[in-house]
Amino acid sequence: MERTILEGISSIDAERLSEEGIDCVHQMAFSNPVEIAKATKYPLQIVKDWKDRSILYLLTADVELYRTKSNDSEKSKTYYLFDHLNGKIGVRTMTGLTKLWDELDENQKKDNQFVLKPLGLTELQLSQERVTAMLLQIVSEGRRIISSKAPDNFDI
Repeated sequence: MERTILEGISSIDAERLSEEGIDCVHQMAFSNPVEIAKATKYPLQIVKDWKDRSILYLLTADVELYRTKSNDSEKSKTYYLFDHLNGKIGVRTMTGLTKLWDELDENQKKDNQFVLKPLGLTELQLSQERVTAMLLQIVSEGRRIISSKAPDNFDI
């Protein structure tokens, strides 16, 4: 997967990151932003943002929300959670998703409608309970990745 699929990472940035061993979104998600910022001379806040976006992409890019139906298979389109969060409600990072999740109180989390409405997911054909459980798992895993340090021998 190319790093340039993430907003804010140009092909020049991707080449520079590659020189530091960051060749895919997965590696960026598990990278140490302080080390990358020092090595590349990019501002730490920008590298942290790239990592945060990478984590959201890693956890949501292949979560299929729905497909449009068409007789012509070339006109059918699949919509994924990452694109929905980023495009429809402006959640660009894992931190943004966890903040939105945390703003819901416990009663709202029990009522699936309240979880899905702020995320613009009430019109899905999926079970609302299933979507809520999936989001809880994504948020939990995202928190774990954000708080973890990549092992020294991390290799994809």
